[in-house]
Amino acid sequence: MSLQSGFSGQITKYLDWREALGYSSDTDGKMLERFDRYCEANHPGANELTREIVCGWINSEKGSIPNKTTAIRNFAKYARAHGCDAYELPTTRQRRTTSHFLPYMFTGDELRALFAAIDKVKPSLRHPYLPVILPTMFRLIYSCGLRPNEGRELLRDNIDFETGAIRIVNTKGKKERVGRIMMMHANSRQEVEEVYAGTINRLPR
Repeated sequence: MSLQSGFSGQITKYLDWREALGYSSDTDGKMLERFDRYCEANHPGANELTREIVCGWINSEKGSIPNKTTAIRNFAKYARAHGCDAYELPTTRQRRTTSHFLPYMFTGDELRALFAAIDKVKPSLRHPYLPVILPTMFRLIYSCGLRPNEGRELLRDNIDFETGAIRIVNTKGKKERVGRIMMMHANSRQEVEEVYAGTINRLPR
């Protein structure tokens, strides 16, 4: 991240502080990088977060208004907490939208059909372990309530095969959590050990 405005030092310290607390700085980082470019172009040398600067940036370009307002409000709170004068955008300014998303609930028949299809996957020369990996991974995701990426990115070292505990590291918000496998979803524990033991470079390609 290349920051050039008079706020560059404060922004860097703020993002480092967030990450030190275990929060992700992905969204705030991207938004504040855009804010930095705006300030460098329109308010060179400014290092005090004024109402004019904040509102000017919010209205200056296309983008997600909620993400922009949240990022600049959080940055202002940090600046004020560290003794700096900073305009904190009121929460009432943030545009609120109502989500109409409804999650799809699989029926029992649909789940049985899904897992039956997964269990029929055949091995290939390139992927000889698919008949073991896919049934295990899909059942793990379903039974433990994991997000798809959380199941895909689990490593063998994240699973305690004695207790069934799993350490989920790539979660939303970059925080770790611990789950538990209700059943060892494989034909046998030995098969799981065999597939995942060693490094990926040692598996047949």
